[in-house]
Amino acid sequence: MVLFHKDNHVTLLLSFTSFRLSLNFPIQATYLRLAAWIIVIQLLAGASSLYSQPGVWYNTLVRSPLTPPGFVFGVVWPLLYLLLAYYGWHLWGQATTSIAEKRVYLLQMMINLLWSSVFFVLQQVSLALLMIAVMILLTIYLILKGFQSAYSAWVVLVPYLLWLLFAFYLTSYIAAFS
Repeated sequence: MVLFHKDNHVTLLLSFTSFRLSLNFPIQATYLRLAAWIIVIQLLAGASSLYSQPGVWYNTLVRSPLTPPGFVFGVVWPLLYLLLAYYGWHLWGQATTSIAEKRVYLLQMMINLLWSSVFFVLQQVSLALLMIAVMILLTIYLILKGFQSAYSAWVVLVPYLLWLLFAFYLTSYIAAFS
C-alpha cells in the first residue's frame, strides 16, 4: 500500500502481486488539520499517562463505591480526548474565536494533561481536586461562550463536563475518606 499526497488529492495504491488498484480522491486540508489535532491530543494524553499509572498507593486509598473498574477509564478518556481534539480544531478554524477562548482551551488542556501526574505520581489529592474544579470552571466558560456564539461545537464539551463532575466526586471521596 502506498499513499501519495499532492495538491489536496490523496492517491492510494494497493498492490497485490499482479493486481493493482489506484484510487484518487480529493481531501480537504481542513480534514488533515482535524486528523493532526486528534493525533497530537491523543499522543499528549498517552504520554501524560505513561508515568502516572495507578500503583500501590492508589490501591490503598478508600474509593467511592461508584468508582468504575480501571478499564472504563481506558475507554472513556480516549473518547473524551477525541472530542477535545475536535473542539480545539473547531476553535482554531473559526475566524470569530477570541484569543481568550483559545487560551482557556489550552489552559484547561494543560491542566488536564498534568492531572494524572499530580494525582498518581505526586499523590497530591487536594491539588488534584483543585485542578478538577478549575477544569470544570474553564469548561463551563467554553460551553457558555460557544452557546452565545453561532457555532455548536460546544455540545461536544458536555460529556467532558459530566465526566469532570464525576471525577470531582470520585476525588472528593478519596480526599474525605483516605
